[in-house]
Amino acid sequence: MTKAEKEQAKKDAEKKAAELQDQGIELSSQLVSVPFSVTDKRNAYINDLKKEDIRVLEDSKPQQIFSISHLTDLPLTMVLLMDTSLSQQLSVPEQINAASQFFRSVMKPNKDTAAIVTFEGQSDLVQRLTGDPRRLIAALDNVRVNLPADAAPGTTGGINPNSGGGSTAIFDAIYATVDDLLAHESGRRIIVLLTDGEENSSRMKVQFAISRWFANCLEYFLPHRY
Repeated sequence: MTKAEKEQAKKDAEKKAAELQDQGIELSSQLVSVPFSVTDKRNAYINDLKKEDIRVLEDSKPQQIFSISHLTDLPLTMVLLMDTSLSQQLSVPEQINAASQFFRSVMKPNKDTAAIVTFEGQSDLVQRLTGDPRRLIAALDNVRVNLPADAAPGTTGGINPNSGGGSTAIFDAIYATVDDLLAHESGRRIIVLLTDGEENSSRMKVQFAISRWFANCLEYFLPHRY
């Protein structure tokens, strides 16, 4: 190869490399984790499902299921998210009793952890994540229906300092709980939401709360709407 041919080959290689760099490389991921639980008519869990037994639809279109894993023995990280707005005044004592029984019966020693967060216009961390049901039950004794912010000076700040004021800021509470307590935990992560009303005062838009929820593959449990 002559010197001129070598120089031309070098120029051609540099040109091709520049073209490839301009084109760039596009990568995409379409594998999405969807945690779920299935129960029968008697409310007993079904743990032997195969992927052939399940259909996933998006905009009414069937989606391909790559695999299914049974996550029955993972540690649980739970947050009890309690609405303590004024409309909950009659319901909170009953919810406290139910929550005490829940912690005693569901939590596995040296494995599961739970926390308690109350909310009205802001979210307040009543009990940090702990594996001791006794600490959780003791913390429930301190749960009270919140007074309006202007009637209760000196109240403690929420776990989300940007939470909006108002009576029932559900989306703010969910976002703060996910971001501050659950996002960095492993295993199964669950929010148990106790509320009697509709969202009416969050600064956080619903799509941000939902996207934060699903980005962390969380589960939820809404035991009863009082």
